[in-house]
Amino acid sequence: MSSAVQDRPARPTVASSLPVERPVSEIIARARTAPPPIWGGWALAFTSAMLLYGSFYPLNWGWLGWLAPVPLLLLTRLARPTRWMYPGLWLAGAAFWTPALQWMRLGDPSMIPAWLALAFYLACYFPVAIGLIRMAVLRLHVPLAVAAPTVWVAGEYLRSHLMTGFGWYLAGHSQHEFTAMVQMSDLVGVYGVSFVVLLSAAALAECVPATWFSRMRLLPPVCDVSTAVKTLSPRGRIASVLTSVLVVSAASLYGVYRLEQGAFTSGPRVALVQGDFQSQVKQDPQAAEHIYLTHVQITGLTVKHRPDVIVWPETMLPYPLLLAEEGLTRAALQEQFPQTPVELWHEPRADVRLALRDRAEQAGTSLIVGVLTQAATREGARRFNSAVLVEPERGVVGRYDKIHLVPFGEYLPLQDWLPFLEHASPYGKTSIHPGEQVHVFRAREWRLLPTICFEDTVPHLIRRMIALAATPPTEGAPSRAIDCLVNLTNDGWFRNSSEQEQHLVTAAFRCIETRTPMVRAVNTGISALIDGNGIVREPVAFLDYDRLLDPAEPPRTTLRDPHTGRYHKSLNAALIVDVPLDPRGSLYLWWGDWFAASCLVLTLAALGWSVVGRLAAPASASPI
Repeated sequence: MSSAVQDRPARPTVASSLPVERPVSEIIARARTAPPPIWGGWALAFTSAMLLYGSFYPLNWGWLGWLAPVPLLLLTRLARPTRWMYPGLWLAGAAFWTPALQWMRLGDPSMIPAWLALAFYLACYFPVAIGLIRMAVLRLHVPLAVAAPTVWVAGEYLRSHLMTGFGWYLAGHSQHEFTAMVQMSDLVGVYGVSFVVLLSAAALAECVPATWFSRMRLLPPVCDVSTAVKTLSPRGRIASVLTSVLVVSAASLYGVYRLEQGAFTSGPRVALVQGDFQSQVKQDPQAAEHIYLTHVQITGLTVKHRPDVIVWPETMLPYPLLLAEEGLTRAALQEQFPQTPVELWHEPRADVRLALRDRAEQAGTSLIVGVLTQAATREGARRFNSAVLVEPERGVVGRYDKIHLVPFGEYLPLQDWLPFLEHASPYGKTSIHPGEQVHVFRAREWRLLPTICFEDTVPHLIRRMIALAATPPTEGAPSRAIDCLVNLTNDGWFRNSSEQEQHLVTAAFRCIETRTPMVRAVNTGISALIDGNGIVREPVAFLDYDRLLDPAEPPRTTLRDPHTGRYHKSLNAALIVDVPLDPRGSLYLWWGDWFAASCLVLTLAALGWSVVGRLAAPASASPI
């Protein structure tokens, strides 16, 4: 019997037949360290994108600008990022920038790649900004109300400079209708308004209770809410809100004070000629004469108002200004500009300068006209986007060549290293050359500073141009600033889109920053006078040329539709405006972008300090 027992096979135990159970403590630890689910973080990111879109044109609900950053900033309070948070932030950025910039595609189908490329590049600022704010808040223990506006302004300043810069849709631009608030731009630029907006949004984000984060599915399944969400003490939240209220109040009171100082004096009377011609890459050659004659006829309507200066929009003289260096042969001219018949370089009747002189004599006043300049030189062909000043009897007496070119529209960045980029521009390899100097046009006793197209959207460029244009002080005579900015623009590429309103809004901040009025002559609109407070003024007279051609057209006598409040666009018209000269000074004009640059320096310093700390103690650093 003993042998039978010994021969009997061993009965398997329960432990050997079932999988080994992990300890409960290990399961809880894994649940606590698991990243939060994906949808909460993505929902917040896309909510910010939608709110941000609503704060700009075409909706123009500026009050949303104060709320738009709040959902994004809630993500900076999480101890652990949600699953796929940063890809979601990039997608949310693309969800904002792609529709916001959709007007870029309207000029030509070949601009679609440039539109998408720019939108996808700008979308990177969402995840980068949130990553840097989280680093400052969680690793360096910087208060969110300090970190958020500093990093955000640093990003805006950076993208306003990189690759010639894109200074559109800054947070401060959403507040353009809050006139008192935006007057602080003459201290630190539009970046200061952005700083105040982000400071307020950070204070709101700090007030959201930690328990709400669980409801928004922003936390792991098992966690200690007190450690999973960075939360200020009650006193800290009160201090953050009070700081925000005080800063907004101070900015508004300063704005009221500066508005009351606006004792404007009478300046030149300017006639702004506005055609309605949609721009295309392949223009109909037969349309050139119609464009030219329409502008001549609209100019004739303005003469009875006795303007000191008449301004035509950018490139609305449809014939090139030909300039050939002496000694160039016919063969050289043909090689440099094969599409221009050689005989035009020597045909007096084809000389644009003579035609412009005749137009100035007929109007009896100065003209500023946008024209494409073709310069044949021994070094090769050069093309410029130009503005020329024309005086009766004297003809062309001044020319300004656009300095700040639009990438993909007027030149190809990195085309020598990335030749495939020529497919992203409607002009292929053909590029406009940048001008090299600032020019002041002197019309009678007025000193006018010409700018072209998107140059009026670049803060540091306009500031530098005004500084260079000021006359140096001499013995017995102080320095004299310019009297007025003159912007020549062709927004006919964008076909009655929100670009036209947003361009006007962006230009208005240049007037506040420098306390200098601006007149804008814009093909298809919106032509306007902007005073030194950034306020778009009604013209002395609104001359509706379309109404004269077709009496059935509804009469338009103001800049805006009185029923909808929207600007009139896409019409042939002329505006007669009296420019109000602004005697006030501007700290921004004197000191420049020290504030925004300081934000960038602080952000880079914080990044460097965080990297050093991470390398010194990688195990203790929190995931960002």
